[in-house]
Amino acid sequence: MTDTQSSKAKTKTKTPKKAVSKNDRVSDHAETTPVNDSNYYQLDRILSENADYNLIIGERGNGKTFAVQKYIIQHYLKTGGQFFLLRRWVEDVKPTNAQNFIDGNLISQLPELTDGRFSSIVYRTGRYILVDFDEKGKPIIDDNNTIGYVWDVSESERLKGNSFPNVDNIVFEEFISLSTMGYIPDEITLFLNIISTIVRDRTNVKIWLLGNTVNPYNPYFNHFGINGFELNQGDIATKYDNETGCKVAIEFCAKRRKGSLLGTSAKYFAFGVNDGSSDMIIEGKWQIPNYPVAKFKPKNSRYKFFIKFDEKLLECHIMVDSGEFYLFVREINPKTNIGHYNIVLDLIPNVKPYYYTSLMNIPSNKIPPILPEIINNNKIWFDKRLTGAYFYNYMSQSVNNRKSGMSLIR
Repeated sequence: MTDTQSSKAKTKTKTPKKAVSKNDRVSDHAETTPVNDSNYYQLDRILSENADYNLIIGERGNGKTFAVQKYIIQHYLKTGGQFFLLRRWVEDVKPTNAQNFIDGNLISQLPELTDGRFSSIVYRTGRYILVDFDEKGKPIIDDNNTIGYVWDVSESERLKGNSFPNVDNIVFEEFISLSTMGYIPDEITLFLNIISTIVRDRTNVKIWLLGNTVNPYNPYFNHFGINGFELNQGDIATKYDNETGCKVAIEFCAKRRKGSLLGTSAKYFAFGVNDGSSDMIIEGKWQIPNYPVAKFKPKNSRYKFFIKFDEKLLECHIMVDSGEFYLFVREINPKTNIGHYNIVLDLIPNVKPYYYTSLMNIPSNKIPPILPEIINNNKIWFDKRLTGAYFYNYMSQSVNNRKSGMSLIR
């Protein structure tokens, strides 16, 4: 901020906040987080890594959004470095949604953080602007006080040609989708195109990716070579590229103390601890749905094939019991000899006979006709819940594979 701007801002008369037009207002319903509660997430540890990419994952509502937003706002006030918020879809950044992205508690702290110069942040046409209010309660808009921008990954092409030389923090919220089908085709390429547009030839930009622990399988983990199941709550893992000097840090937020959840909204999720449906919300664990589990009965197997996924090997059996057909999937040792005549599904193309990237790529005369019906009707059982996660994530990713076009997935 220039001295002229600062001086100009200090001469403004502070008045109580009054009615503000819809497009100018940061919603009163913006998500809020207790300000001085040490039980909420703090940025200190991951900041100490001085990484280029900072991935923060954990339970919903643990304060990670608040912590990052406070950091980027304070960074702007100290250095003038702006932020750039990213969301996945164009619908996510419509004005009615974009005006709610800034945490309400941060808005209430602005007079203190800015020594009384500003009292709110308003959204205007893809930009966030620090404002004070005039005697009539209307925001005093000055483009020189633009603190940041917002855009969607799906329209990365439209951003090309623009310049953002003062942006040195990029924040992508909700980067993990519950289903692998929830991503944009070739999303990583679109995301990196936006990074390229903003960063240009600079090396001082920090990139933040924030997500809830809804699915350990996502294109961003794949891109950075991260295995979600190998991460432990409370730990920070790092990766480093020797050639470029790029450093990636991922923090799996520690679980909040159980006592701190008493009397909070956690009570609404107390009965999900037995089926896994509340694991992410109240404990930050990976959200694994309550897939049906049963014991394997070898005598009921009529046909088998295999799935290779994420260094795991799944053995899939078409079973029959009392005249009813179903699929039973179990995890086996990945070093198991699967023979030369069993069909193997693998997302990685393989020239070997009987290897296919999806069920839709298999000639119909090589699989039992009943198999598509079994899968479409969701008649599938597993040896454990985690196997269900492997299976459905493979199926979803094979759907996203442009070579497949498969519809066999719920």
